[in-house]
Amino acid sequence: GSNFCTSCKKVFGLLMSNLVRVGVINCVGSFILFIGKFLVVIVTGMLGYFMMNNDDEIVYWAVPVLIAAIFAFAVATPSSLYMRLVLIPSSSASLKMRRLMTEHLVGNTT
Repeated sequence: GSNFCTSCKKVFGLLMSNLVRVGVINCVGSFILFIGKFLVVIVTGMLGYFMMNNDDEIVYWAVPVLIAAIFAFAVATPSSLYMRLVLIPSSSASLKMRRLMTEHLVGNTT
């Protein structure tokens, strides 16, 4: 192994030598994620339309279907507010807990 700065220099050089590949992979990945979000919203909208359009008692079906599609987009978007507020802090808390448990176990075995 090497120290942090030497490793950073190597990684930076590797990324700069493959800059076009990194850019293409990033663009293709973003496009595939967009297609996935788009499909989630379309399927949610279509299911809502077919479920609510078949019911004779429901007159205004467009607004609930639109709200469901907006929520589907929010859930399908990785950078949603839920991800920022719930998942990221919980994952960092679990990492801290794992580190503390490892330190405790290592401290008890020596």
